[in-house]
Amino acid sequence: MVDAMQTAQSSESFCFLTGLRGFHVYSTTKGWKPYLQEKITFKREHDNVHDRFAVSGLATLRGRLAPVVVGHIPRELSRYVWYALEKGAKFTGEVLTAKAKRSPLIQGGLEIPIKVNVQWTDSRNLAVLKQRTEKVSYPIETDYTDDSKSILAEIQDEADVEIENCSSDSENEESSVEFQ
Repeated sequence: MVDAMQTAQSSESFCFLTGLRGFHVYSTTKGWKPYLQEKITFKREHDNVHDRFAVSGLATLRGRLAPVVVGHIPRELSRYVWYALEKGAKFTGEVLTAKAKRSPLIQGGLEIPIKVNVQWTDSRNLAVLKQRTEKVSYPIETDYTDDSKSILAEIQDEADVEIENCSSDSENEESSVEFQ
């Protein structure tokens, strides 16, 4: 009992802001509707084919007993978080806003802004983790906008342009064809 109290007292912590990526996937497949200050837990994914250091964010959805994956820590941070989890660090997250924001990735996507709290008894590695998260993470604005509608509009606009291009190409081809 004394050892547990001493360990809890010697544990240091810090917070960082990031996005929980994949909202565009998990909102449709799992029905996740995030709410302000929703608690997020984290676990390492050993079998993720996209990122061997993937760390998933989990939430307990209404009507479910067990937490389900609702997103992932960004790849830029996942290696550091994965290692820290492996070495005993405790990570907890909290949703900052229910509105999705556009991912800074080239391929796009949506993410939910979260605040992540890290507690770790290893102060040297905690300092390294803090330095890495400050260096890698990108700023999350306090003025959140729901980008999902604009993303969908862009997709529709691109599809319309492709349809127009196909229509004008086929009209040009038809007019240049001479029947004999």
